[in-house]
Amino acid sequence: MTNEREKEEKAALHGLLDQIQVQVRHQKLGLVRKWSYFDFFGDGMLVS
Repeated sequence: MTNEREKEEKAALHGLLDQIQVQVRHQKLGLVRKWSYFDFFGDGMLVS
């Protein structure tokens, strides 16, 4: 009984970790996109 419960808890924790990792990846991608967008257009405006 406890062995099965432990398996369920591990699976639930693993699922939570996966969700957190996906969210962190999306946030990092969003930051990279914002900064690269800013650099591209910021430099372009300064040059023109």
